[in-house]
Amino acid sequence: MLGAVGLVFVCMPWLWCAERLGWSQRPIHLLQTFLAVPVAFIAGALFLWLGRSAPDDRGWRPFAWVVVVASGLWVAFLALAFLVYVLFGADFSWMDQQ
Repeated sequence: MLGAVGLVFVCMPWLWCAERLGWSQRPIHLLQTFLAVPVAFIAGALFLWLGRSAPDDRGWRPFAWVVVVASGLWVAFLALAFLVYVLFGADFSWMDQQ
């Protein structure tokens, strides 16, 4: 979970540098959107599901909740955007039977 969250945060300045220097931003967006965020969501959810409360774990469970909620909202947004793209952008003319 920490590695995936770290990768998400490293992609932010990397993306800023790519914008400033005119580099391609596609690999950064692909890495962040389709690898780091879903892995952070799954790792955070597994941490919350499998983890046991211990007095010395203070701070990790709230952090995991923040990771799960934030990355879950991002994954839900991507799923909704894909659904909207398919429903409104796809060509269904092949279904017209005459």
